[in-house]
Amino acid sequence: MRICFLLLAFLVAETFANELTRCCAGGTRHFKNSNTCSSIKSEGTSMTCQRAASICCLRSLLDNACDSGTDIAKEEESCPSNINILGGGLKKECCDCCLLAKDLLNRNEPCVAPVGFSAGCLRSFNKCCNGDIEITHASEIITGRPLNDPHVLHLGDRCASSHCEHLCHDRGGEKVECSCRSGFDLAPDGMACVDRNECLTRQSPCTQSEDCVNTIGGYICQRRISRLVPHRHRANRIGNAPRRMRDDPYSRAGEYREASQANTEFGCPMGWLFQHGHCVDVDECNLGSHDCGPLYQCRNTQGSYRCDAKKCGDGELQNPMTGECTSITCPNGYYPKNGMCNDIDECVTGHNCGAGEECVNTPGSFRCQQKGNLCAHGYEVNGATGFCEDVNECTTGIAACEQKCVNIPGSYQCICDRGFALGPDGTKCEDIDECSIWAGSGNDLCMGGCINTKGSYLCQCPPGYKIQPDGRTCVDVDECAMGECAGSDKVCVNTLGSFKCHSIDCPTNYIHDSLNKNQIADGYSCIKVCSTEDTECLGNHTREVLYQFRAVPSLKTIISPIEVSRIVTHMGVPFSVDYNLDYVGQRHFRIVQERNIGIVQLVKPISGPTVETIKVNIHTKSRTGVILAFNEAIIEISVSKYPF
Repeated sequence: MRICFLLLAFLVAETFANELTRCCAGGTRHFKNSNTCSSIKSEGTSMTCQRAASICCLRSLLDNACDSGTDIAKEEESCPSNINILGGGLKKECCDCCLLAKDLLNRNEPCVAPVGFSAGCLRSFNKCCNGDIEITHASEIITGRPLNDPHVLHLGDRCASSHCEHLCHDRGGEKVECSCRSGFDLAPDGMACVDRNECLTRQSPCTQSEDCVNTIGGYICQRRISRLVPHRHRANRIGNAPRRMRDDPYSRAGEYREASQANTEFGCPMGWLFQHGHCVDVDECNLGSHDCGPLYQCRNTQGSYRCDAKKCGDGELQNPMTGECTSITCPNGYYPKNGMCNDIDECVTGHNCGAGEECVNTPGSFRCQQKGNLCAHGYEVNGATGFCEDVNECTTGIAACEQKCVNIPGSYQCICDRGFALGPDGTKCEDIDECSIWAGSGNDLCMGGCINTKGSYLCQCPPGYKIQPDGRTCVDVDECAMGECAGSDKVCVNTLGSFKCHSIDCPTNYIHDSLNKNQIADGYSCIKVCSTEDTECLGNHTREVLYQFRAVPSLKTIISPIEVSRIVTHMGVPFSVDYNLDYVGQRHFRIVQERNIGIVQLVKPISGPTVETIKVNIHTKSRTGVILAFNEAIIEISVSKYPF
């Protein structure tokens, strides 16, 4: 009675588990059809079934969001910033994981994911590491985490001791994860795999004229006929049947056919095809209708096939995604064997120890020590005292330092001169490229250009500048002070990095002011001179035209206004003067007034090389505010290409 009760309980649990599986499949199908997880049409009406369908629908939604993020990363170089939409957080996470893999590939660095990535992120990372080959739930992952044995660099993972029935995934968490091959679902214990009955889904995978027959790990579609083969023939199935391919002429190899031979009905069992009056074996391996996967080799058998695990030779490692065998590149001092790197015992294979020394093997290398030496490494017995004394490797020639050697108790340390850094081997010194290290840091070594030299660097200045005694700063060369622009009619204007030769041509009815403004600092002024009969000249209220020339550097930011020019108007009390900039000048400049002096200031960033010509209107007013005279100042501003 007790046995019957247990059997009944087992059957109830099995039936309940199958019902939840159908509910889960319904939730997944709902998302694929509606792209939403609201108003789910479940396979059942119970609250438990609804909850299972909701869980699987949300899982499909998140998987779709992750795949969408991966696709974005493949096409673009940035990820969406909006994570407030449904699935937006996982979408951005998978996008960033794919971009990380692309960055590693672009830098020719190993495409190995760090410990701590989520399952979706790791799937996106590995998919972008390997192009179109995706690590799915039917692929194994090798983490490459070494074991504790210092003599062996293991390339395996913790899956060797797991209890997964089909596939094992080591994603770096506390436990490994199990998954199943196509056609199977993971059992509630998280390790075993149970067959998925595709024929129980609401929408049959077969047509209306076909019957769906579930198989272990798949299903077949059989044409519905009037007379069926006796049951003994249907019991002759061998192995797992592949899923039927709609366009495959051999997809009906498992059909029960009707024939007449010696007045006896007969049919071909699964894995056989009726041809020319006989049942012939279907070669699933050649047809490609098997589901062995990349890690297995298909072997045809009578009426079925077998999946044999691929094996790689010594010194090779199997790609967990493609099944290809690639050679293992081991570090110096190791050799490949059985998919791992093993330590080479140099004391057996050959060494360079002297006659009075013995060889001691170490992981990846070896060392020589005095025969019979009972001291620790780096020490030897003093024959006179019998005590262990430190060996000075720097003076005995043991150390192979390229530049400098420092002896320390039991060992030594190689150091390098200034401008060099110790290389990966710990003995050679490599030049430090100071120019690259400090470039773009906001605290560049040189004001101008930087040239790396062996152990140091050299600063240089662009044409028109010269280097200062500090070896870093560039100052403008004043070409005008060197005698450029010869001739009395030429005005030499020094600019930042260059110079210009100008000729001041006054307008009609204006002459040069030779007494006041006739130099670079104040400018060059043209004063109006009219005859008593020239009414047109007398009617022109512009009394003076002032020309000034200035130079400023290219600036990206301006913290405080920079003074560019000063315009002085000699005007006594009770008269006053106003200064106004034209529209062009107001784009980057402003003018402020101190009593009768107008000060032009640079207030907005400007970049060169370019020339800005601005005009300042100067109005002379009476005590009552009536404009008595108009003056103009034309300022030509040369903007340098450089920020200095």
